[in-house]
Amino acid sequence: MKFSPPPFVIALLAMALPIISCTENDKPQNLDTAIGTLDMVLNTQNDTLNSRLAAAAALSRICAESPSIHNYRRAAGAYDGIDNDSAIVYTDLALKTATDSGDSRQAQVIAIDYARHLAKSAMPEQAINVLAHINTDSLSHADKAAYYSVKGGIYIDAADAQTLAPLRARYTSAAIGALDTLRNLINPETPDAQLVAAQLNYLRVNTSLAMGELADALDSIGDRDPAFPVASRLMARFYKDRPGKTDEYMYYLALAATADARNGNAEAAALVELGTEFFRQGDLDRAYNYLTASSEQTVRSNSKKLYQQIVPTMPALVETMRAREEARTHRIIGLIVALALLTVGCGILVWHYLHKDMRQQEHNRRLDESVVSRDMYIKQLFDLC
Repeated sequence: MKFSPPPFVIALLAMALPIISCTENDKPQNLDTAIGTLDMVLNTQNDTLNSRLAAAAALSRICAESPSIHNYRRAAGAYDGIDNDSAIVYTDLALKTATDSGDSRQAQVIAIDYARHLAKSAMPEQAINVLAHINTDSLSHADKAAYYSVKGGIYIDAADAQTLAPLRARYTSAAIGALDTLRNLINPETPDAQLVAAQLNYLRVNTSLAMGELADALDSIGDRDPAFPVASRLMARFYKDRPGKTDEYMYYLALAATADARNGNAEAAALVELGTEFFRQGDLDRAYNYLTASSEQTVRSNSKKLYQQIVPTMPALVETMRAREEARTHRIIGLIVALALLTVGCGILVWHYLHKDMRQQEHNRRLDESVVSRDMYIKQLFDLC
């Protein structure tokens, strides 16, 4: 006997199919959809961040009760992306404990993370100095890959932030050297390898190759992968300031910002860029929402590097919003005055109409009285005759 499900079951399955098919890893198809997804995820980001902070605080208590290199590193990892100062503190404690115990191999591995956190605190030179004192020959294959990945990332950011051509060239060359070494340490068939290849082509200004590799990487990884926002932001850079490509630029920034928010990453670099672009376009409400949200997250994460991105835009935005509110207030006052004048005018017209009507009624009453008097006099005259 063939089973046939009831009609209501079929209807429920039909309604559920779009939800089942649209997972977190499905990329939005256009800018409007990407912005809508970002807004939805931002509404729940505080819950994600609070959950991460609670877990990190629990590990902090464990460190206080049972201090060890392992516990310090776990706490540092828990604070990574939500409170950089705390991540530095626990990484420093782990580094000192390893050094004091004579565990130089583990101390060098911890120093890689220490350099990465220093770079987030806008101290790239200190971070580079820490990396310079690490003996890569003593590192395992995986730790060596981590070393060159951090080194390449630090130099890329340093090159992008540099305005002096000689220093920019120096940092770019150092980034290429680190990433070339990293490429030989990782599986070439993985999305990580595609991202490294894209970064190298970005640095070498091979734009078409870089964009193709980034597109492949973004198709291969979900937005829960830490590499996803990195790849999305890098893709956005290729569209920035290109005529007619603003939507694409903002689309990839929205993808990166959504991934950061979904993963509870308070270091919202993409959201800062996106808010700044909305401000440039004159969409003050959305610019204010995004830059305010990213400012709150930056304060929470203590990422000094992000402070430097937000500071130039926020005063101008606040001043523009203030001027707009003043203009809006003036318009409202003007409307109130206009409505008041209109009300008075209408009152005068009504009064005039009523007064005219009353006079007409009085005139009609007197006319009626005269007609009655006339008829009475005529009757009396006929009676006399």
